[in-house]
Amino acid sequence: MTAVLAETIPGLETPFTLDRPVVVRWPRKTTGVRAKKARLSRREVTTRLAYRRLVENRLSALIKADVELLKSPQRDGHPWMCAGDDETVHLAGESIGGVGMPKKGYTLVVVDKDAFFAWLADEYPTEILWSVQFTEAQFHALRDGESIPGGGDVAATPSVRPAFWEVLLGCAKTGQMCHPGTGEVGDLPGLLVKPTNPSPTFVKASGVDHTLLARAAHRGDLSAVDVAFLLDLPTPTVQTGGTP
Repeated sequence: MTAVLAETIPGLETPFTLDRPVVVRWPRKTTGVRAKKARLSRREVTTRLAYRRLVENRLSALIKADVELLKSPQRDGHPWMCAGDDETVHLAGESIGGVGMPKKGYTLVVVDKDAFFAWLADEYPTEILWSVQFTEAQFHALRDGESIPGGGDVAATPSVRPAFWEVLLGCAKTGQMCHPGTGEVGDLPGLLVKPTNPSPTFVKASGVDHTLLARAAHRGDLSAVDVAFLLDLPTPTVQTGGTP
């Protein structure tokens, strides 16, 4: 039997020898206590959603106002941003992207619904949404399994799936229409590309996300006052006493 010197065990001042095998378990080194993730209540989640919706609505209005301002003329008659202008934007010393005015903008208009939806039904039938309007009597008859008043013929109105319409808009952004599947340049039935008044757009730098805002806030580069300024919030008045 091999003796184990216990003098190397921390906390023992007097060395001694053990005549039987022992197992010594050293305490693990810990980096800190891991905090438990708090479980939110329904009220807390709904309250947070309401706050975020208020901020979203406020920011949407402010973004629209800034876009219109950059498109408007200054006092000297020159526009804030001309076609082709670009401004690099920084936060906490780091580039987060740029705001630029496109040289020309384009939009897509349906000028012949019959021709357009005939083409869509032939090549992309799953991108058509059909909506049907019922009268109250027709709805109750349909719900109850009865014959629909008026002979049973109900007209359906087609529309384009929003995600696919965005694809078509992207195909027309250069001013020339191209096929969304083949990329071949050319007109599509019932569609017309029209030039529009361009609007300033923000192009985010690669690798930048909302965590940059958190880092800037922790470093003091983005304070609560700055956030209030971004939201264009009025300065609250503080009463020190007396009646209002």
